[in-house]
Amino acid sequence: MIINIKGIENDIDLKRAISAHSWISFRPEERGAMMVKGYIETLTNLAQIITEEAKDQRQKDISQDLFDRMRSRYLSFYNDWISAKSRCASSAITGGSGFNVARAEKANAAEHNKMVFVLEFEKTMRKYVKKKLAAVYSNAELQENDIERTRRNIAASKKLQENMKAGNKFYKAWKKNPDAPAPAGLSESLIEQIKAYKPTYSFDLSPFAPYQMQNNLANIKRMEGRLAELEAKSKAAEEVGEKQKELNGLKIVQNFTEDRLQLLFDDKPSEQVRSVLKYHGFKWSPNNSAWQRKLTDNAMYSLNKLLLPKEEMKQYTAL
Repeated sequence: MIINIKGIENDIDLKRAISAHSWISFRPEERGAMMVKGYIETLTNLAQIITEEAKDQRQKDISQDLFDRMRSRYLSFYNDWISAKSRCASSAITGGSGFNVARAEKANAAEHNKMVFVLEFEKTMRKYVKKKLAAVYSNAELQENDIERTRRNIAASKKLQENMKAGNKFYKAWKKNPDAPAPAGLSESLIEQIKAYKPTYSFDLSPFAPYQMQNNLANIKRMEGRLAELEAKSKAAEEVGEKQKELNGLKIVQNFTEDRLQLLFDDKPSEQVRSVLKYHGFKWSPNNSAWQRKLTDNAMYSLNKLLLPKEEMKQYTAL
């Protein structure tokens, strides 16, 4: 693990956690210890996530600072939760005489809200660190990484297709003649796997079923289509940068450099327009002052065929 988590076991005061359960539990020591354990486990898991996600030096350089910032915020929220819990009381512990029900209900509601906030922050924290680690790359670099990864996946799938074809051919030859030579290119482990193959049904004539080869071929074609799209975007980013179209108070930008379809309004759109934008996958970007979504063929189709014809958008599309 590349993250230093030393000291997290001392972040939460155990005595304070136990005291917070004194008026709500018959076993405050156990409940307090469980609360401290939960804090430690959450941060340990977060450190593990960062370690797994930080794959190169650029990401590793920001990993510890990212963890420390999340730890600081999480600790603050966790202590707020403990404080809220310390104000709760149960009549089963205190006794019913003079018990202020209304105040107890108010304290319980406040504690519940703090607990929900902490649990939601735990989810947000995991998403946030992944997003921040990815943000060390520009969109152009991410595109280039996608291109290289897709090329590798295509090459691997094509090699698999060749192996399945050669494996089936070898299996038929080997069944007729056990001394038949294995074709070059097949690994020893694959050859042993082919020889050990035993059909489950009479129509299983080869170790690699037709559907496996068809599915793999379809996957290759899908990835080749994806690669062509990525390469076209990369080329457009270098040669064009972006394409713009002006409407009535609305600018549509195909930003190839950022890999985003962006809508820039002259004035803040109405709540109805904002709802339509969100429904069609657009999100507000404060950094770009634009409503945007990933630039894909589906995004362009959604914009031109589904979004712009909407009644709410007529003020921008009217001639």
